[in-house]
Parts: sequence; C-alpha cells; structure tokens
Amino acid sequence: MSGPRSGSVDPAPQTAELVGTLWIILIASLAVHMFSLFAARWWFAELRWAQTPFHSTVEMAGAIVAMGVAWMLLSLERLNAGTSYNIWIASALVGMGILDGMHGMVPPDETFVWLHSLATLVGGLLFAMVWLPPHWQHRVRAWPWIVLVVSLILGLGSILLGDRVPAMTEGGRFTPLALQMNIFGGLLMFSATARMVLTYRATGNSDDLLFCLHCGLFGAAAIMFRESRLWDLPWWGWHFLRLMAYGVALWFVVKTDARTAKALRRRAADQARVQAFKENADQLEQANAKLRREQHLINSLVNTIPDAVFFKDRQGRIIRANESMAKDAGFNSAEELIGKTDDQIWSGDLHAQTATDEQRILETGEPIVNKEEMPIREGGQPRWVLVTKMPLYDEDGQIMGVFGVARDITEIKLQEFERERQAEALAKAKEALERSNTDLQQFAYVASHDLQEPLRAVAGHCQLLEMALADQADDRVKMFLHHAVDGAKRMQELINNLLDYSRVESRGREMVATDVNGVVDDAMKNLAVAIDEHNAVIQSGDLPTVNGDRDQLVQLFQNLIGNAIKFCGDKTPEIQIEAVREQDERESDHWLFSISDNGIGLEREYQERIFVIFQRLHARSHYPGTGLGLAIAKRIVERHSGRIWVDSQPGVGSTFYFTLPPA
Repeated sequence: MSGPRSGSVDPAPQTAELVGTLWIILIASLAVHMFSLFAARWWFAELRWAQTPFHSTVEMAGAIVAMGVAWMLLSLERLNAGTSYNIWIASALVGMGILDGMHGMVPPDETFVWLHSLATLVGGLLFAMVWLPPHWQHRVRAWPWIVLVVSLILGLGSILLGDRVPAMTEGGRFTPLALQMNIFGGLLMFSATARMVLTYRATGNSDDLLFCLHCGLFGAAAIMFRESRLWDLPWWGWHFLRLMAYGVALWFVVKTDARTAKALRRRAADQARVQAFKENADQLEQANAKLRREQHLINSLVNTIPDAVFFKDRQGRIIRANESMAKDAGFNSAEELIGKTDDQIWSGDLHAQTATDEQRILETGEPIVNKEEMPIREGGQPRWVLVTKMPLYDEDGQIMGVFGVARDITEIKLQEFERERQAEALAKAKEALERSNTDLQQFAYVASHDLQEPLRAVAGHCQLLEMALADQADDRVKMFLHHAVDGAKRMQELINNLLDYSRVESRGREMVATDVNGVVDDAMKNLAVAIDEHNAVIQSGDLPTVNGDRDQLVQLFQNLIGNAIKFCGDKTPEIQIEAVREQDERESDHWLFSISDNGIGLEREYQERIFVIFQRLHARSHYPGTGLGLAIAKRIVERHSGRIWVDSQPGVGSTFYFTLPPA
C-alpha cells in the first residue's frame, strides 16, 4: 500500500466536511433509486420512456468525463500526487469510458445492452486491481494504454459483429447472462470500494475517499440492474446513480484543480519573494537608467519644440525655458531668461495681465487654455500668441508654480484681419448691388408702365386709321398700317414680359404649400386655345405638393407647356409631366420635375443659351415671341432655390428639368 500522496491529505476539519458531503450524496442517490423501484412497482409499472437522444447524451457525457479524469490521474501520477491507485483507477475509467461511449452511439438492440454490460464487467475487473500489491502499478505504467486499445477492439468488434453478440434481452427482460455480467461487475466494484476505505483510513488521502464513493455508486447501479427493464423507471434510476458517480469524478477534478492552484500560488509567492531580493539591485539600476532616459526625452522635447515653453515659480520668475522662448523674447540663450519676470522681458502692460492670470492659477489650480496675448519685446513688431498655462506641482502635490506653452499665431491673425477687410468690402459691394438691383427693378417697372400708354395710343390710332382707309387705301398703305399695329402689339407684349421678369423677385408672394396638380390645371386652362388649335395631348401623373408661390408656379408651367406646344413642328404635340423625389450631391431634398415633348428639339450648343434674356433661336416669322419666356421660367425656379436645364435632341424632342423644394 502506497503512502500519502503530496498535497492530497486535507486538514481534519476539511476531511470531516468531505465525509459528510459524501454521505449526503450516497444517501440521496440511493434514495432516488429506491424511490424509482417502489414507484415502478406500485404506480408506474407500465411506464417506458424510450428517449434515445437523451440517453446517448448522458452516456457520451459520462464517457468524456471518464477520459478526462483518467488523463488527470495519469498526470498526477507523474507528480506523485492524486489517489493511491492512479494507474488502476485510470485504467478502469478508460475501459468504462470507451465502452459506455460506444454503448451510447448504437441503437437499442442486443449490442446496446451487451456494450453496457461489458463496460460494467470490464470496469469492475479493472477497479478490483486495487487489491494487487502496490508496487505492481509502478511496473505497468502503460497499462491504461493497453486497456484503451483492448476496449476499442472489443467495442468496435461488438458493433461490427452485432449479429454474433449473445442474446441480452428476452421477452422484454434481460437475459441471465446480462444480469450475471452486471452483478459480477458490481460486486467487484464493491470490493474495490472496500479496499479504498481501508486505504483512506491508513493514509488519510481524501482522493481515495472520493473514488471510494465513485466505485460504490457504480457498484450499486450494477446490482440494481437486475430490477429494471429497458427504458422503465428503475432503468433510469440506476442511470441516475451512474450519473452521480461521474459527478463525484468531476468533483475530484475541481478539488484537484483548486488544490493545485493553491500550491502554485504559494510556490509563486515564495519564488517572487526570493526573486524580489535578487532583482532589487537590478531594478534600482534600471529605474535610474529609465529616469535618465526620460530626463533626456523631456529635455529634447522642450528644447526642440517650435513653441515657446516656460516654467515659473510662485513669484513669477522663470526657472526654465526653451530656446524658442529665448528667441521670441530676443535673448541669445534660454539660460539668460532664468530668474527674470515678464516686466523685465516684455514691453507694455502685458506683465500686469499675466500676473493676474498666474495668481488665479496658483489659487484655484484651474488652467488657462488658448488665451490670446500680444507679447512685444522692446523695439519689436506686434505679434500674437495662443498661451496655455497649467499649475506646476511638487512631489507633495502642492502647487509650486506655473508652466505654459505659447504658439505664435501672428500669420494667422494677419490673415484673419485680411479676411475681415475683404468680408467688409464684400458686404459693402453686396449692399451696393442690392440697391442697384432695387433701382433697376423700379426703373424697369416705371419705364415699362410709362411706355404702355403711348404704345396703346399708337396702336389705337393705327387701327382707327386702318379702319378709316379700309375702302380707299391701296395695298401698300394697308401693309404699312398692319406692320405699325403689329409692331406696337409686339412692343406691348415685350414690355409686359419685361414687367413679369422684373417682378419675379420684387412682387413674389409668400412661399406656401402648393398642390402642383392644381397649378398644372390652371396653366392648361390659360393655354386652352393653343391646346385645342394643335390638338395637344398632355399627360401628367400624380404630382406632389411643394413649397412655392402659386402664381409664379402657374406661370412657370404655362411657359414651359406653351413652348412645347409652340415648337411642335408638323407633329401633334405630345407632352408628359412627371415628378420624382431625390437628393443631390449636397444631400438636399427636393422634387425633380420633367416636362417632355416630341417637338423640333435643339442642338446641345444652344441648351444653355435659351435661358438668357432676349435670346431666340428662330425667326419671329416662324415662331412668334419675345425671347423672355424661358428667362422668366429660370428666374422663377431660382427664386424657389432650384435649378432648371434642358436635355434635347433635334427632331426627337426636348425634356425640361427643374427642381422645387418639398412642402
């Protein structure tokens, strides 16, 4: 019998607690199984729960636990720790784990019962090897691997030669062979349990006590096998005992892990203390070297940074500065600044303001960030800096002074002054332009209004003269009178269009939610004569509601639809009005309208020119008009914060696009 293993003998209080817990597990497990026996006999005699997937899960879980615990026992054996019978117990767990795992993978037939009975018998034989002389297990350390190979051969052979497996069930009950294999295996496990109890009493190894309960539960499950049938309540009862046995094995894993972790922590603490003494001198040297490196880095940073850096004591005297600070102050080196105050460095009254700011930092500990100052040295040019000042603390956390960084922003300030000057000039120019536009609009209105009356007089008198000479005048006189009347009418139309153009901005109404369907209807009513004369076909979908001036929108659609009718050529005008909602590259939400026709179209080179005031592409004799219709449309769209353009192909037609804001 081997002596106590290292780290496996627990103190007396822990051992007593362990024994009490094991008794509770044993009594509770047996109580559950006995309850299943009585319940099956008196109340659930016909109950069968053939839950193959659940059974397979339980068996595979147990097999995995068995293999894992076996591996841990073999690892502990190399460390002279664990139970007194690591090799024999590991071998038993390997054999049972392999055969139980294969048992869980086959369907419930003869092989199913054979593999379970074989696992119980093999496990009992291997557990009973704890009765062999202790030194034997040290001579056969390869025994678990032999058991692994033999178990695999037995299991695979049973599955592949299933038809040659002995009969294990008959008439719904287990055969005598199945019962004998399980009972014999259970008795062998009870014998192993007795051996482990004797060993525990001799060594005090709590791990032996754990596996004593493990074997006992397996033995009880094997003995109670004879009281069960396949899938009945007692059958599941002794499966519960096996599950509890695997739970005890898992408890061993957890207990061993905790014990190992505690030993490792204790060892690590001891090693750390020893190492601390050894490394103390090295750490001190490394700390000094690190301090020297950091000091060098700080000096390099302070001396090479382009901004002025300074440190002051509580009296405002400079205790350190960099070369940039010395250069800005007009000194040859930073050492010349040591001990000086702001009133000794800068001209003017800057020192009074800096003294107030720095006194507040010393009192409150609050920094000053990005404050604009004008430090001017004696005889120097005006300059601006952005200064950030922070409290400087000593080793005890007390404020001992101030440190700061000043960045020269003179160039930025000069650019800012130039931008302000340009902005002021631009504002004045804009104001002058707005006054000019107002004057021009007023002039256009007054001029066109004053021209209306003489034009009406000229046209009226020409018409009266034409009627008076209707019978006496020759053809030349009639032609001259006709041209005079026509010219006066065109001049009057041109003046009206100019009035419309000038009033887009000055006489526009408030922008409100406007239904474009009604706008198009009004425009078509205004064009009713032209639509009837040309038999024009105008189609439009369901148009949206936009934010706009309704009267101007009517004029916009009237001008565009009128142009489509006018420039139809020899075809019957076909006009399509559509609208889609979209976003442009600036993610501005708007409605995109399109008015398409099948008219004469125009070349690409003229697609921008047509929106310019007084621009005409055709002779007046072919297509009458003043050349202001599209210019007015463009101005209306721009007043609504939109844009307008055309896509056209000669002989095919044109599509005018424009955008309007949603309501």
